[in-house]
Amino acid sequence: MGAKQFLTYTGIIAAVLAWLFIAISISVNPWFIFTKNAFSDLGGPYATDPPWIYNYGLIITSVFVDLYSINLLLVSRNKVEDFASAFVFIAGLFLALIGIYHEGGTRPHVFVSTWFFTQMDMALITWGGIGSLMAKDRRLGLFSLLLAS
Repeated sequence: MGAKQFLTYTGIIAAVLAWLFIAISISVNPWFIFTKNAFSDLGGPYATDPPWIYNYGLIITSVFVDLYSINLLLVSRNKVEDFASAFVFIAGLFLALIGIYHEGGTRPHVFVSTWFFTQMDMALITWGGIGSLMAKDRRLGLFSLLLAS
């Protein structure tokens, strides 16, 4: 498998890793209630078992998010999609920062977690929404804009 082909799978790898680390963290922290707690609680002082599972998991996942942003740049169909790949790259950096500046023990946590979600939403709007509409992919464009709203 070549580097370019590997990059096409990094988005899927990132999603699987994120959910895997979240699932492992939840399984070793029986106090976690999906409808009551934020995922960030799994990496903070409330974590009765190693918070590093969640925090390192975010950092590892962020590498694959950033690799995926490179794939997006390589397959982009227009300048808007080029630009959107940068939003994904920056979101990956902020994902790593969530793992470094974890919940409860660090002051920048709210800022970095908010900006992770903001960057990913902007990527969805620009790549999937506007970029797809510009590339005449009306279905994906409208779906992405609806999903982002």
